[in-house]
Amino acid sequence: MSTVILENQHDTSKITLRLLEKTELFVSLTRRAFIQWLTTNVAIMGADMLLSPLHSQDNPKLLPAPPTLMFHSRHRWLLPDIINWLIADGFTGITYLDLEQALQEKISLPEKPVIITIDDIAMDKGNPNFETFAAMQATLVQANFAGVFGVITRPDWQQADDRWGQVAEWTQQHIELATHTATHRVLDNPQWTNDDYDLEIAASAQMITDYTGQPVKTLITPYGSGYQQQQNQTNPAVVAACQRAGIRFVVGIVEGRQPLALNPAADDVLYMGRTVPGPDDTLSGAQAGIANWIYWSGEQLRN
Repeated sequence: MSTVILENQHDTSKITLRLLEKTELFVSLTRRAFIQWLTTNVAIMGADMLLSPLHSQDNPKLLPAPPTLMFHSRHRWLLPDIINWLIADGFTGITYLDLEQALQEKISLPEKPVIITIDDIAMDKGNPNFETFAAMQATLVQANFAGVFGVITRPDWQQADDRWGQVAEWTQQHIELATHTATHRVLDNPQWTNDDYDLEIAASAQMITDYTGQPVKTLITPYGSGYQQQQNQTNPAVVAACQRAGIRFVVGIVEGRQPLALNPAADDVLYMGRTVPGPDDTLSGAQAGIANWIYWSGEQLRN
């Protein structure tokens, strides 16, 4: 079983990451380099690591945030390798819909849950990337692995009803459809009114529901926008729009690894981050991102 230990060596301004397996691997990074690693999850860990599940016995009112990987259409050929590794290491795919049920104590999550998100699918006519996303969905379903697709609805574009029919069927195969907004614009626009936010978020979510019948509980934000890192908060305008739309989760990129309180209020909007398969889109990059997530989530849970 691998263990990740992070030691802050103030006297040398170094931070050491140690991965213990049959032998010990030490990688020393400058403080700046380590911060960059935390941000981009550079793949500096071994490819055969085994990861321990997070538990909340110390605080039964908290649920660990499941590690979450972010993919796009360019990851089509990488996805099978990552899914195979996750399965071999004991992970089970879940969706944000599952997570909400667990927070409400209606279901129990598997011992090692993970969320796979795939951004930018759209069902407009002639979209050349749709078949790529369909192939990625097939990879998940063939592996019996749940996933979440972030849908850009593009209401002003001509829609392909057959494609909408196809993704509606996906929702019966443990695939969640999240809104990735109507037009994929940055959400931190001080000039926007409530109507602008409702168009991008609420109307997009309703369009997905109208076509598929699936209630939308998740907003995946374009470019990781909508989270104000310096203030450590989700943009209040985004939160308000999600509350009006009945959306539970705002999913960005940075932060969002903290444990989640059970039984949130009906209008609580929860922010969650994601990690990426390294700067070079590799299996080892994904493994490093998952390891980093589990370490820091465990630290916050223990604290």
